[in-house]
Amino acid sequence: MSSSDAEWNEGFKHLRKYVSENRDANVPVSYISHDGYKLGLWLLRQKRSGTRIGERKVKLLRQQGVALE
Repeated sequence: MSSSDAEWNEGFKHLRKYVSENRDANVPVSYISHDGYKLGLWLLRQKRSGTRIGERKVKLLRQQGVALE
């Protein structure tokens, strides 16, 4: 697994926890998790990347309720 995949997986893990706790994927850009992870910025980068992040990642994000263009 590449370091970029490991970083993506870390962000996705935090997103799943956020969705589990909040029942939606509407993460504020300024949101920082309890362990200091900047989930809001991570998710913003994913949204800006759109479908360029790859079909698998797009599917996983959409399953969590993230709207991508």
